[in-house]
Amino acid sequence: MDKIIVFFVVVFFSMKVSAQLTKETIQADFVGKRWKITAYETFGVSELPNERQGEDYILLTPEGVFTIKENGSEYTGKFTLMTPVGYFSCKTDPKKWSKTYKIISIDKNRAVIQYKDDTLIKTDYYLDIE
Repeated sequence: MDKIIVFFVVVFFSMKVSAQLTKETIQADFVGKRWKITAYETFGVSELPNERQGEDYILLTPEGVFTIKENGSEYTGKFTLMTPVGYFSCKTDPKKWSKTYKIISIDKNRAVIQYKDDTLIKTDYYLDIE
């Protein structure tokens, strides 16, 4: 029985490590593209952007600058990649606004990122390249 548990722990850990995003992957597939937010998901409930969120997007430049339009408000500042765990942190100057997002998945035209607020509620953002 102990061997079976150890086996599953090793398999789970191997899958977790291989799923982590590298800085190179994030730079190549996420940074430098303007991503339109096409849906939000909280507690397993997916919603399309409402009227105020219709033009929301995320743009991270290779120079380390971000522009995010979220809920109709636009923010610009510096971002930092935190790899290999796949997080990016955005802060305005002066530090009036900041958020840290986790990149869940990326491919050439689609991405999913996640934001966890102060009350630990997670919201997934579904993104498509504009």
